[in-house]
Amino acid sequence: MYGDHRVSDYSTFEVVAGHVWRCTSMARGLPKDQETKLYIPVDGRSRLQPPLPPGYFGNAIFTATPIASGGEMQSNPLKFAVRKIHDALAKMKDTRYLRSALDYLELQPDIMGIARGRRTYRCPNLCITSWVRLPADADFGCGKPAHLGPGGPTCEGKCVVMRSPGEEGSLLCAISLLKPHMHRFERLLYDI
Repeated sequence: MYGDHRVSDYSTFEVVAGHVWRCTSMARGLPKDQETKLYIPVDGRSRLQPPLPPGYFGNAIFTATPIASGGEMQSNPLKFAVRKIHDALAKMKDTRYLRSALDYLELQPDIMGIARGRRTYRCPNLCITSWVRLPADADFGCGKPAHLGPGGPTCEGKCVVMRSPGEEGSLLCAISLLKPHMHRFERLLYDI
């Protein structure tokens, strides 16, 4: 138990994302009072009620954003980060919450002024995207894909979690961090 949650209440993604966020915060050596945000893109298309109109072709991506301090990430167990993520993702199930985000966007005179970009995910922050459920087994006559992953180097602070082509049930974590942080991250990630 952790608070009013059992360990089984958390998804695999929440646990993996919590471990990656915590290891990243520690690898970066964040000061105790430094705020760190974890950006998690969430598909809003299936969550909005009433649903988007038929034929709507645009994106419907919302962002869950748990926030903690460097000190909290370093001094608390993994469950702390996992619960922060779980609670932030739970808000994404509330249609009123999502609709209020849409209302906020409609009120902005210049939506590009609030758009997120590469600068958003840099230290001390992080963005984690899951490609685990991405339908990637399409065969176009040449057999199954040999590789599925980000096309090239991405900005610092971006992470993609995806299925491993090797062992069934294994996951890969493609992450971009500054070189000194990457060495510490690797050591922390495997030192469970």
